[in-house]
Amino acid sequence: MNDDGSAFQQVQPCASMTDFVEKLETQFSNNTAFIAGNRRIPYAEFCENIRKCVSYFCRFERRYYYIHILSAYYFAVAYLSIVCSGNIAVLSKQPILTDPSGKVPVYEITEAMLKDAISNEQPSDTFVRTDPEILATVAQSSGTTSVAKGVALSQKALLCNMHAGMSAIKFEESFRYLHVIPYYHLFGLVSNMLAPLYAGAAICDSGKPLSVYSDFLEYHISATCLPPVLVTGLWNMIERYGFEHITGGYLKKIICAGAPPDYSVYAGFEKIGVHIFTGYGLTECAPCVSVNGDYANKTGSCGLPAICNKVKIVDGEIAVKGDNLMLGYWEAPAETAKVIVDGWLMTGDLGYIDADGFLFVTGRKNNLIVFENGEKWMPEQLEKKLCEIPGVIESLVTEFRSPDKVLLDILVVSTEEKHDMATRIKQMLGEVQLLSRLHTVTVTSDPLEKTALGKVKRQQSTKE
Repeated sequence: MNDDGSAFQQVQPCASMTDFVEKLETQFSNNTAFIAGNRRIPYAEFCENIRKCVSYFCRFERRYYYIHILSAYYFAVAYLSIVCSGNIAVLSKQPILTDPSGKVPVYEITEAMLKDAISNEQPSDTFVRTDPEILATVAQSSGTTSVAKGVALSQKALLCNMHAGMSAIKFEESFRYLHVIPYYHLFGLVSNMLAPLYAGAAICDSGKPLSVYSDFLEYHISATCLPPVLVTGLWNMIERYGFEHITGGYLKKIICAGAPPDYSVYAGFEKIGVHIFTGYGLTECAPCVSVNGDYANKTGSCGLPAICNKVKIVDGEIAVKGDNLMLGYWEAPAETAKVIVDGWLMTGDLGYIDADGFLFVTGRKNNLIVFENGEKWMPEQLEKKLCEIPGVIESLVTEFRSPDKVLLDILVVSTEEKHDMATRIKQMLGEVQLLSRLHTVTVTSDPLEKTALGKVKRQQSTKE
């Protein structure tokens, strides 16, 4: 707990992106904002370039701009100048050309276009002070219905979520943060861009996507946000070569996006003094809902609800309400009405809150397998048991519906002999009275397909 016995620390809130940039100018002018390759960019230069790009974007009003930039530095300049000019930033891995109605164009912004604006524009003396509660960002998401859609978010939603995250996890001005998760993911934008900048820290980006592990040593990285697969990979390298050899001994914190790493990985990092912070979130909540922080942390949980929202369980489903909630799905009121009920977002995730207030997520409501006799199984629960079988690296359970029966298709990743592994799986299914429900067992050495945040895609292309 904190010195005052609370689970959160005091952090100055931020009302708008304009206030955000002005704070960086006044408080951190001489600090290094970005280390891009070998170039150090101070906050003064960063903010001046934002003002130059604001001059460019202020020629237009309420336009949508898709940011097609991979560089951490230029993406940050683009995002903040688009929003501070009163326009709308569109975040997506794939280009978006119009709004869902097909009537409103979305303009693409590239790094070359941004550099041209920086070279030719004069810094704007003023920002456009738009209402922080209206649409400022559209973020691509699979949504709670697993159908790709745009999530409409205000400045208020993003900044209050940043503030909540910083209240739970201390972001240090002296730290160097490694850019790994692309900023078109809200987790990367809020936790690995906005929060480090608001703390006056430095963000490091080599510009080489395959150099993640070597970047820890080259840049003396203190903290970063990583998907679980990279957390595990980093731990494997540390086990093999040593903490000092891989990281230089500077690494202190990792915020893990998506599913938590295996307990052995978590415990290993804690033993050498590197703290792993896990949580739970979704794009519709900008994105953090709960977090394990510096002052309150429970292994196996998704942490305490963030101070920007409330969480309750409705018939086993996690519901969220707070200032970080989306305005709705972009130009999709019918889809919005399906998930927001009386101001509460029905997440589609199942879970519970324990006696200490920590949130636990048990699975997706849409994944729940209901057999014809009424018996219910969460596939995630069965996958956990499969991964306890020696030799199983990963597992995936999906349902197969015959005309009169619900059966199970099981896919496991293992380097062991297929017949022996299939026998072990059948033995385990017999122990839990599910062998009669087996349809197929597939054993493969190929890793399961995952999203950019390390979440397993439940629709897999299997290979025998």
